[in-house]
Amino acid sequence: MFKIHKNKGDHFEFESHINEFLIPREATKSSETFLVIVKPGKSSHMHKHPEQEQTFYVTKGKGEIWTKKKVKDKAKKFCSVKSGDLVFIPIDDWHQIKTVGKTSLEYVCFNAFPKGFPEKEKTSISHAINVRKMQLDK
Repeated sequence: MFKIHKNKGDHFEFESHINEFLIPREATKSSETFLVIVKPGKSSHMHKHPEQEQTFYVTKGKGEIWTKKKVKDKAKKFCSVKSGDLVFIPIDDWHQIKTVGKTSLEYVCFNAFPKGFPEKEKTSISHAINVRKMQLDK
């Protein structure tokens, strides 16, 4: 058991957002928790997770969740989010989160891995590095 203050985790910066790893996957059996800060006017890339489900708890700002069914489908707005909202993303659902307004959107992301962590991403940082590489390759 341990306690950590938000904004005190390992820091990893992407072009569109920052992840503060609060409870890294290597400290658990099947989950991880991090704070996501999406910069004003930015969004995550459209993506899905075949091995994890996610829950977002919005702590600051406003945003929109966008989804689609298949890789070639056009994205549709699923819902608007604001501080206090909770959103669940099932395994394998395409999703993207965008900021709305002139302030950052902040949310705590809880990832659960029902079948365990992916073999090539046993640490939170290894996953972040792979995501950054994938974004740079596009």
